[in-house]
Amino acid sequence: MPDMRLFFYFLLLHCSLFITSKSHANDQPFSAEDLVFFEKKVRPLLAEHCYQCHSVDAKRIEANLLLDSRVSHLKGGDSGPTIVPGNASSSLLIEAVHYDSYEMPPKGKLSEQDIQTLTRWVDIGAPWPEEPVPSKKSVQEFVLE
Repeated sequence: MPDMRLFFYFLLLHCSLFITSKSHANDQPFSAEDLVFFEKKVRPLLAEHCYQCHSVDAKRIEANLLLDSRVSHLKGGDSGPTIVPGNASSSLLIEAVHYDSYEMPPKGKLSEQDIQTLTRWVDIGAPWPEEPVPSKKSVQEFVLE
Protein backbone atom coordinates (compact mmCIF):
# COMPACT_ATOMS: atom_id res chain seq x y z
CA MET A 1 0.00 0.00 0.00
CA PRO A 2 2.74 2.58 0.62
CA ASP A 3 3.71 2.26 -3.06
CA MET A 4 0.21 3.35 -4.11
CA ARG A 5 0.35 6.37 -1.83
CA LEU A 6 3.69 7.33 -3.29
CA PHE A 7 2.30 6.89 -6.80
CA PHE A 8 -0.67 9.17 -6.07
CA TYR A 9 1.62 11.74 -4.46
CA PHE A 10 3.76 11.91 -7.60
CA LEU A 11 0.66 11.99 -9.80
CA LEU A 12 -0.76 14.89 -7.80
CA LEU A 13 2.57 16.72 -7.91
CA HIS A 14 2.88 16.20 -11.66
CA CYS A 15 -0.68 17.47 -12.29
CA SER A 16 -0.18 20.57 -10.13
CA LEU A 17 3.08 21.40 -11.93
CA PHE A 18 1.34 20.99 -15.29
CA ILE A 19 -1.55 23.25 -14.27
CA THR A 20 0.84 25.86 -12.87
CA SER A 21 2.96 25.88 -16.01
CA LYS A 22 -0.16 26.22 -18.22
CA SER A 23 -1.51 29.14 -16.19
CA HIS A 24 1.81 30.97 -16.44
CA ALA A 25 1.93 30.43 -20.21
CA ASN A 26 -0.77 33.07 -20.66
CA ASP A 27 0.91 35.47 -18.22
CA GLN A 28 4.25 35.75 -20.01
CA PRO A 29 5.52 39.27 -20.50
CA PHE A 30 5.15 40.42 -24.07
CA SER A 31 7.89 41.91 -26.20
CA ALA A 32 7.90 45.63 -26.88
CA GLU A 33 7.46 44.85 -30.57
CA ASP A 34 4.32 42.79 -29.87
CA LEU A 35 2.87 45.54 -27.68
CA VAL A 36 3.52 48.16 -30.38
CA PHE A 37 1.77 45.87 -32.88
CA PHE A 38 -1.20 45.64 -30.52
CA GLU A 39 -1.39 49.40 -29.92
CA LYS A 40 -0.94 50.42 -33.57
CA LYS A 41 -2.93 47.69 -35.32
CA VAL A 42 -5.17 45.69 -32.97
CA ARG A 43 -6.55 48.11 -30.38
CA PRO A 44 -7.71 50.56 -33.11
CA LEU A 45 -9.54 47.70 -34.87
CA LEU A 46 -11.24 46.63 -31.66
CA ALA A 47 -12.15 50.23 -30.79
CA GLU A 48 -13.58 50.95 -34.23
CA HIS A 49 -15.48 47.72 -34.80
CA CYS A 50 -16.20 46.11 -31.41
CA TYR A 51 -16.34 48.54 -28.49
CA GLN A 52 -19.70 50.05 -29.44
CA CYS A 53 -21.37 46.79 -28.33
CA HIS A 54 -18.63 45.05 -26.32
CA SER A 55 -17.06 47.49 -23.87
CA VAL A 56 -17.85 48.81 -20.42
CA ASP A 57 -18.83 52.09 -22.07
CA ALA A 58 -21.38 50.46 -24.41
CA LYS A 59 -24.98 51.51 -23.88
CA ARG A 60 -25.98 47.85 -24.06
CA ILE A 61 -23.42 45.04 -23.80
CA GLU A 62 -24.25 42.38 -26.36
CA ALA A 63 -23.94 38.67 -25.45
CA ASN A 64 -22.40 39.56 -22.07
CA LEU A 65 -19.15 40.00 -23.96
CA LEU A 66 -16.57 42.65 -23.22
CA LEU A 67 -13.59 43.09 -25.54
CA ASP A 68 -11.84 46.05 -23.93
CA SER A 69 -9.28 44.06 -21.93
CA ARG A 70 -7.26 40.89 -22.34
CA VAL A 71 -8.98 39.45 -19.27
CA SER A 72 -12.39 39.95 -20.87
CA HIS A 73 -11.25 38.25 -24.09
CA LEU A 74 -10.07 35.26 -22.06
CA LYS A 75 -13.27 35.17 -20.00
CA GLY A 76 -15.55 35.66 -22.98
CA GLY A 77 -19.31 36.01 -22.95
CA ASP A 78 -22.37 33.85 -23.48
CA SER A 79 -20.56 31.71 -26.07
CA GLY A 80 -17.37 31.21 -24.08
CA PRO A 81 -13.84 32.61 -24.28
CA THR A 82 -13.21 34.84 -27.27
CA ILE A 83 -9.58 33.94 -27.80
CA VAL A 84 -7.23 31.04 -27.25
CA PRO A 85 -3.84 32.78 -27.08
CA GLY A 86 -1.46 31.18 -29.55
CA ASN A 87 -4.25 29.40 -31.42
CA ALA A 88 -6.28 31.63 -33.72
CA SER A 89 -7.98 28.68 -35.42
CA SER A 90 -9.62 27.76 -32.09
CA SER A 91 -10.66 31.33 -31.23
CA LEU A 92 -14.26 32.51 -31.49
CA LEU A 93 -13.10 36.01 -32.35
CA ILE A 94 -11.38 34.78 -35.50
CA GLU A 95 -14.32 32.53 -36.36
CA ALA A 96 -16.69 35.49 -35.98
CA VAL A 97 -14.70 37.91 -38.14
CA HIS A 98 -14.51 35.25 -40.88
CA TYR A 99 -18.33 35.07 -40.70
CA ASP A 100 -18.08 31.30 -40.11
CA SER A 101 -20.70 30.99 -37.38
CA TYR A 102 -21.21 34.50 -36.03
CA GLU A 103 -21.05 37.56 -38.24
CA MET A 104 -19.03 40.18 -36.45
CA PRO A 105 -18.98 43.03 -36.84
CA PRO A 106 -22.62 42.99 -37.90
CA LYS A 107 -22.34 46.15 -40.02
CA GLY A 108 -20.02 44.43 -42.49
CA LYS A 109 -17.19 41.98 -42.73
CA LEU A 110 -13.69 43.25 -41.97
CA SER A 111 -11.14 43.51 -44.75
CA GLU A 112 -8.87 40.51 -45.28
CA GLN A 113 -5.97 42.60 -43.97
CA ASP A 114 -7.85 43.39 -40.72
CA ILE A 115 -8.74 39.70 -40.29
CA GLN A 116 -5.07 38.78 -40.79
CA THR A 117 -4.09 41.39 -38.19
CA LEU A 118 -6.43 39.88 -35.59
CA THR A 119 -5.33 36.36 -36.52
CA ARG A 120 -1.66 37.28 -36.10
CA TRP A 121 -2.45 38.97 -32.77
CA VAL A 122 -4.08 35.82 -31.38
CA ASP A 123 -1.37 33.54 -32.82
CA ILE A 124 1.42 35.53 -31.12
CA GLY A 125 -0.34 35.13 -27.78
CA ALA A 126 -2.74 38.10 -27.81
CA PRO A 127 -0.33 40.63 -26.34
CA TRP A 128 -1.93 43.37 -24.28
CA PRO A 129 -0.14 45.84 -22.03
CA GLU A 130 -0.51 45.52 -18.29
CA GLU A 131 -3.28 47.90 -17.40
CA PRO A 132 -6.28 47.93 -15.10
CA VAL A 133 -9.35 46.16 -16.42
CA PRO A 134 -11.89 48.83 -17.43
CA SER A 135 -14.96 49.11 -15.26
CA LYS A 136 -18.05 51.26 -15.23
CA LYS A 137 -17.38 54.45 -13.39
CA SER A 138 -19.59 54.54 -10.38
CA VAL A 139 -22.45 56.97 -10.73
CA GLN A 140 -22.70 59.34 -7.85
CA GLU A 141 -26.09 59.03 -6.22
CA PHE A 142 -28.15 62.12 -5.51
CA VAL A 143 -29.34 62.15 -1.93
CA LEU A 144 -32.15 64.56 -1.15
CA GLU A 145 -31.79 65.59 2.48
